[in-house]
Amino acid sequence: MKNYKILMFIVLLLAVAGCTKLDEEVYDRVDAANFLTRRDDVIRDFLRPFEHAYWSIQGNDVYAVGENSTDEIGTFNRQGDWQDGGYYQRMHYHTWTPQDGFTNGAWRNFYQGIVLSTNSLQDMEAIADPAKLNVTQAELNDFKAELRTLRAWFYLRAFDFYRNIEIVTDVKSSTQGGVQSSPQETFNYIESELKAAIPDLPMREQLGATGIGRWTKAAAATLSQDFI
Repeated sequence: MKNYKILMFIVLLLAVAGCTKLDEEVYDRVDAANFLTRRDDVIRDFLRPFEHAYWSIQGNDVYAVGENSTDEIGTFNRQGDWQDGGYYQRMHYHTWTPQDGFTNGAWRNFYQGIVLSTNSLQDMEAIADPAKLNVTQAELNDFKAELRTLRAWFYLRAFDFYRNIEIVTDVKSSTQGGVQSSPQETFNYIESELKAAIPDLPMREQLGATGIGRWTKAAAATLSQDFI
């Protein structure tokens, strides 16, 4: 009985001591002020929108909508396959309804890319001393130019799909969308972004083996010409 009382006293003491120390080190979040502390952080931040860009080519039925809505391609019922409640047939015959996810899926697809690109671009623009992060000024200029080009690419695709779209240039201090821009305003904005980015973009030869999937002067110039 004496040993039992001693054990209960120790357990109670530990419980009381544990409840009075509430400080903890949190591992599931990163404070914004401590986000970019080294070169690897900058590279990861820069590349994040590119991962979404790769997915965006087919994600949210972007490819299906772009192809099935034309006269050349249709996905039709094949002995019960691809019927899907007439999902793809409505794409082809332009009889879609607001309940069809593909009607706004492309919008979410493109604007997620626009927001990610803008977020990373604003992070790059906030770097006052790149040398402290083991990044050269030329590299930083390149990262910013590529992000502007990537965002313009998302805008161009959204423009092609929806015509009247919203121009987003800040995601750090704004959580609400703005008004849709006119087609001419959107055209002017995309063109100006591409022209402003080209001088700081690298040549393909400069990137070497790391150039796959990156924006270069030639790529941005081609995008600009295709756009015009």
